[in-house]
Amino acid sequence: MKKLLLVLCLSLLLLIPAVSVAEQAYSLPLGQVFELTSGMQIDLDGDGSVETVKYAHKYNEETGASAYRLIAGSSQVDGEGVDMTGRIHALRLDNGADDALLLVSDYGWSDDDTTYVYSYYHGELSYLGQIFMMPWEITVNADGTLTGSARGSILHTWFRPCDLIVCTAYSAEDEAVLTNGVVEMPRDLYPMGTKVTALRDIPLCISRTNTGYARTLKAGESAWIVATDDIEWLYIVPEEYDWSEYEFASGWLRTDIGGYSATIGGESVPTYELFEGLFYAD
Repeated sequence: MKKLLLVLCLSLLLLIPAVSVAEQAYSLPLGQVFELTSGMQIDLDGDGSVETVKYAHKYNEETGASAYRLIAGSSQVDGEGVDMTGRIHALRLDNGADDALLLVSDYGWSDDDTTYVYSYYHGELSYLGQIFMMPWEITVNADGTLTGSARGSILHTWFRPCDLIVCTAYSAEDEAVLTNGVVEMPRDLYPMGTKVTALRDIPLCISRTNTGYARTLKAGESAWIVATDDIEWLYIVPEEYDWSEYEFASGWLRTDIGGYSATIGGESVPTYELFEGLFYAD
């Protein structure tokens, strides 16, 4: 009898840490991009119910594209991508939302990182859109915003910081707060940090709001394109300053939208004819 009682006590002691580990493993942590494995069982939206998450993708050699299938609990979605990473991530923010985000990542046509975002709530998956960064590169900030790196749009191939806001709305039908979008918040300026050599004389402006003459970046001069609004303005700092010749050591160049050309002396000039040192990827 004593031996049987001892065995029962040992069994109970072994069960206690097992339950603790299970609770930790099966609950999606708040405020953290968490990688899942296909077939994993986890409580995604914090309702106390464990969901099984499954993910698979297949590459089509004829089209050069991929199809994928995402299953969470009893909900299933099918989507199309290009070069799927084969990885699946989840994120639940401490922002009052009652759902969780599932992140399906894609390398894109020419390493144009893309992530397809889904909301999961009480057995239903809904597509929210896409963001242009990889899940494992996302930093979750204390205020609930997200920061990562995205490809810049202006001038040439480069990458810049990208801030995202997770938008939510109250659902009267479910009496819940649900995510309805993940949207970029633009910064006033982004760091570029590209060293170039001027191929011709380029007049620079005092500022973005004062287009008066600041100085000329002369043909053959080296300079850094330090910052940009990623729309039309470039902040340029010459490598060498000549204070005796110019009042301003640096200045701004306004390009056409996208940075493919700029107006110099009344002439529209392609920016690849203005600068040596730009990089153009496929």
